[in-house]
This record gives sequence, structure tokens and C-alpha cells, in this order.
Amino acid sequence: MSFAGTGIAELDRLLGGGIRRSHSILLQADVGTIHERFLFSFIKEALDKGEHVCHVSMDENIDAFIHMVKFVSPSVLEFLGKNLFVVDLQTSREVQLPDAIRNGVFTVSDPANPSLVVAMTGSFLARLKAIAKSGLRYVANSLSGAIMTYGHPAAYKI
Repeated sequence: MSFAGTGIAELDRLLGGGIRRSHSILLQADVGTIHERFLFSFIKEALDKGEHVCHVSMDENIDAFIHMVKFVSPSVLEFLGKNLFVVDLQTSREVQLPDAIRNGVFTVSDPANPSLVVAMTGSFLARLKAIAKSGLRYVANSLSGAIMTYGHPAAYKI
């Protein structure tokens, strides 16, 4: 049985080794509390192991995400476009898939169009899965964000 560490040693011990791969978890906490610290501990732990991470957000745009990363875990930004990728569903701009893979940020040109969001995000996640030889963790910072991974084999939802 394979486990992914949470980045918090005591929590990993309590969970019997971490989070079982191919399982989802839901952490419910108020924004600005422990949930953000956990989210970035989990992301950083994956990046330090050479895994790829895809952060999906329905509730904040890329600028808000970067601001939060700078505050909580600034070293995570070094991985953007290398092992860290962000799906930004709040900013309206056209981004081609090769540019999104290179820069680490994927945005959908019309986030109000659900079928376009699903199709474009699905293409992006399929591309990421193909390049993520050492594993890919999907992380959503909200329940609405977690819904976006529906239909894709998400390993983690936070």
C-alpha cells in the first residue's frame, strides 16, 4: 500500500503513514486557518519528492494564489511551470496548452461556460498526466474546486 506524506510528520503518524494514494480527502476549515498551512505543507512535500502537483481553484485567481503562496510557503513558487501547475478558473484570458505547461498556469477563456471549462481543463489535465512520470497530485482549495476534477482520476482533493 502506497502513501503520500502530508508534510506534517505527526499527522502522517496518526494516519498510519500519510494519505493512501488514489484516495481523496476533504479538509474542512475556515479560510485563513490551518487549511492553508496544510494545503501548502502537502504541496511542498510532493514537490520536494519530485512529484507533480496541480492546484485547481474556482474561488481565487492566479494573483490571489501567488499572494497566498508568498505568505505561507514562498519556496513553492520556484516550482511553478516545473512541477507545480495551477488551473485558474477565475481569470478570463486565452492561454494555449503549450504556454500553460511551460508557465505553469492554465486559464480558461470563458469560465462562465461549463462545457468549455470541462473540455479545456480535461485537455490540460491529460497533458499533465502524460508528463508527470513521478506521480501527480491534484489539490483543490475548496469543495467547488474539487468538483472540477470530477471525471478525472484525482488522487487528492483538499
